[in-house]
Formats: sequence, structure tokens, C-alpha cells
Amino acid sequence: MIVLFLCGGVGKRMFPLTEDKFLLKFLGKTLLEHQLDMAMQSGLRRFIIVANPVNISRIEPILNQYPDAEFNFVVQENPLGIANALESARLLLTDELLIVNPMTFLKILRILLY
Repeated sequence: MIVLFLCGGVGKRMFPLTEDKFLLKFLGKTLLEHQLDMAMQSGLRRFIIVANPVNISRIEPILNQYPDAEFNFVVQENPLGIANALESARLLLTDELLIVNPMTFLKILRILLY
């Protein structure tokens, strides 16, 4: 199974905290790190990161912390939504797919806390 992270959008509603939801720090880690940790603990090792031209350089150092994982990058030139992100990654979609939205972790946390 391949896990696809939707990191190409811009989180306008989260400004001035962050413009990239996945890079928001929460409990000492970015949301991306929390979600990668959960995926790795579940035995998932193959990932596609759909990034944008601005944030890819900030995402790569985070991924270097996961040497046992396989990462492929796709650059979504313009944030045109989820369908466009999937279209950008179409050549890499060769297996079952789990799509992870940046807000998924926060929704799970809210369920656990309340």
C-alpha cells in the first residue's frame, strides 16, 4: 500500500501560525512527523509526498529522519485541490492507496480527547 500525503496546498486559515498545515508544530513535532510515525507504526513504508514548489525544501529534511521509508515527490505547481494533486501523482499510483489530508491527525486527536 502507498500512502499519499497532500502537502501541496496553502493553509490560508492557519496564517499567521503557518502557511503549510503539515509543518505546524504540535507537541514538539510537525503534523507530518506525527502522521509519518503513525503510518510507520502500522507497517506502511511507501509514501508519495505531493508538495508545492515553496515547501518541498522544508519537507525534505523531515523525511530524512525516516531512513526505513521510501519517498517519492510530486510537485503540485499550483494548489488546485485534491483532484489536481492526484492527477499530478498519477504515474506513481501503482498500488492500493491511502490518501492523508493534513487535518486528519487533528480530527483523530479531537476524537480521542473529547
